[in-house]
Amino acid sequence: MARRSVRLVRGTAAIVLAICASCVWQADRARAAGAGQRFQQVEIVDFTGFERPIPAMRGLIPAGWAARGGVFWSPQAQCGADGVQIQWGAWDPVSGAAVETLPAIAWQANNLPIQMPPNTSGAHCLHAPITTVRAYLEALVQIVRPGAQVLDFRPQPELLKIAGMEPRRDMLPGGEMRNWAEAGDLLIGYDAQGRNFREVIRGIAVFFTSTMQGVMPGEIRRFLTGNSLPAFAMRAPDGSLDFRLFDSVHKSFRMDPEWGARMAKHNAEMSRINTKGAADRHAMRMQTNREISDVMNKSGANRQASQDRTQEKFVRAIRGVELYADPAAGRPVELPNTYDHAWRLQDGTYMMTDNPNFDPNVEFGVNGTRLQVIR
Repeated sequence: MARRSVRLVRGTAAIVLAICASCVWQADRARAAGAGQRFQQVEIVDFTGFERPIPAMRGLIPAGWAARGGVFWSPQAQCGADGVQIQWGAWDPVSGAAVETLPAIAWQANNLPIQMPPNTSGAHCLHAPITTVRAYLEALVQIVRPGAQVLDFRPQPELLKIAGMEPRRDMLPGGEMRNWAEAGDLLIGYDAQGRNFREVIRGIAVFFTSTMQGVMPGEIRRFLTGNSLPAFAMRAPDGSLDFRLFDSVHKSFRMDPEWGARMAKHNAEMSRINTKGAADRHAMRMQTNREISDVMNKSGANRQASQDRTQEKFVRAIRGVELYADPAAGRPVELPNTYDHAWRLQDGTYMMTDNPNFDPNVEFGVNGTRLQVIR
């Protein structure tokens, strides 16, 4: 990548960008450095999954932004994709900036001499040899932003370290089984409603491959399945995409404990059903090879269990938060660690800033309490 040089003059509105062959990731980060941001809390609600609406996640969005959407259940999810989708977004009615979740998708590929059936349910089910998170994100862009131009990509391996997603390889009789995960950000550009937008999409993809002896001598059967967690995206008019704000909002969201417990129970039941179904289908196709059938049953069970674990770790993998004492709320509150100081204002919003001399009475005409990090 070309060498970048960015000179920022703090405390003023001046930003000088010099010798920048590929500064799409840096320009807006430089613009936002040293500035403060006011946040409000929001809930993403699961309206239909259980006997009553339950908050699924809680997080922060900039104060004054509007939000809508929730968690929706789809019984027609195919290719192993999770039938629970988060369809939620928030936006600034003034600038046009917005954040939103993007649908989880799944894919599969193999070298069997049969034609894969078409997808007729409308679910995002792909038949493609996708083996990297960048390839997954570019496929997702063609679904949600057709025609957008890919500008840059950067991996995010720290998300996987936080979630404890370690690669695994098992040697099997006549073959092997592998699973691994990757995370990354994809930057795209496109025109919408007569304006040029930039958008960053952050995604985590999980891959499963297996090989085994085929029917003919020397034949190797190869199978690939993959699935993603719900992606998270932020867009803004060209020149105003704030990557620091994107990180702050993304890291603030966490799963509600009650919803998490109910989803764990649901996933355990779905794992039992899926494992039994996979075993039955495999037995019909592979009656002449019981040993391979047993291996595939184990593979299916491990794959479903891994999907359950990644679902539960979705928020933990992206939080990056500090725990603050909040006397007014009577409980601790988690806020992004992307700013040095935090305030709770009298109207219930939170103000994050790097300025140690910030005074809410001077800036907003309201009283506030400086929050202390709980060590």
